[in-house]
Amino acid sequence: MSKEGVNRSIRGVVLCQDFDILAHFGEGIMRHRPRLELLSPDEVSDPAAIEFALTFDPADDAFAPYPNLRFICSVSVAAHRLVSCPSLPADVPITRVVSKAQEQTMAGFVA
Repeated sequence: MSKEGVNRSIRGVVLCQDFDILAHFGEGIMRHRPRLELLSPDEVSDPAAIEFALTFDPADDAFAPYPNLRFICSVSVAAHRLVSCPSLPADVPITRVVSKAQEQTMAGFVA
């Protein structure tokens, strides 16, 4: 890999209708700047430059503007909302955030 490839930032977009992902995970995400650039959809000037999406409950057309997604990361414990999204690209891998805080929140919800 070229030196440019090693030093470039990875651009992502936050796609969520009803949950403020950055309010919950922003501090951890910001630790990775400048290598990680995470934008809201209205901050994206070049949708083709977006390589990943961080999502919880995406709108039906959420993924449509981003033709070069390399992966999608869900912050949800359950993925049913994500996998039923009509604009979800079939060939893009999906990952999930796992954290102790998330485990505690889910345990509280279940209780």
